[in-house]
Amino acid sequence: MTTLSWLRFKWDLRALPAEESNVPPPFILRGAEKGERDAVETVVSNAFGMDTGWSDIQRMFVTVIVRNAHAGFASDRPDCIVIQHGHRIIAASVVNSQDGVENHLSTGPCVLHEYRGRGLGTVLFRTSLTALREAGLSQAYGISREKSTASRFLYPRFGGEGSRWTPDFEVAQRIVA
Repeated sequence: MTTLSWLRFKWDLRALPAEESNVPPPFILRGAEKGERDAVETVVSNAFGMDTGWSDIQRMFVTVIVRNAHAGFASDRPDCIVIQHGHRIIAASVVNSQDGVENHLSTGPCVLHEYRGRGLGTVLFRTSLTALREAGLSQAYGISREKSTASRFLYPRFGGEGSRWTPDFEVAQRIVA
């Protein structure tokens, strides 16, 4: 069994600047609709599948990510933000706006590989934090692998501070092993 290093980031949402997240044209940033769960699941799965930082645990982790994506669509108003290009959803972030959970960024910002490097992940991340603040949270948490792109470049933004963490799915895996 491989021991993984995880970080849990924390953001003080009260300190998050009030500026708006703008996505450049021709992209559209919006809340997901109930019938878009499958499209979001596809984007999230593909984003993780194409990221070499996750390839060694892809099979184990994809079930966690799919479960998190489904949970974001459990209510009438999905806890999910998407970016679309034309009629295609090309980026998504499923959040959990309930207080007291270990991870509010259920999937983290996920951008299809061919759309990366355009600042869309940062816009999606910023919008996710803003949505959590608007849902009444004063702080938010996000979990990522220690040496992932998210941990190194994205999650430290907007005041994110990381500390070592063992997620629930890692604890369960160790108990089974």
